Amino acid sequence: MRGLHGDAVTWNLISCLYGKIYLVVVNWDKTSSQYCKWESFVLSEKNMKQILVPPKFAIGHLVLSEKAIFHYKQSSYYDRASQFTLLWNDPRLNIWWPVRNPILSRRDQGFE
Repeated sequence: MRGLHGDAVTWNLISCLYGKIYLVVVNWDKTSSQYCKWESFVLSEKNMKQILVPPKFAIGHLVLSEKAIFHYKQSSYYDRASQFTLLWNDPRLNIWWPVRNPILSRRDQGFE
């Protein structure tokens, strides 16, 4: 699983070129009436869906197939220092994930 990350300026266009992923998008715009609301999508090579995610939204995904190619285009260059990270199991969000014990990076465990 890749945890929830975003920034204040970047648009992301996300698709799955091979396999299947579960994508979660969280509104992290504190001025929005939909702040902390989330929605999930299943993206696959078969359904060919693409999701356009605006700035101030966090994105996380879980690979549902044996292998997957996660593809995204960004409107700006990657800048780790400007990103925010939300824990995948943040109780404020109450996100449903189709996994109980995901494999996570240190960052996605809240250690970085």
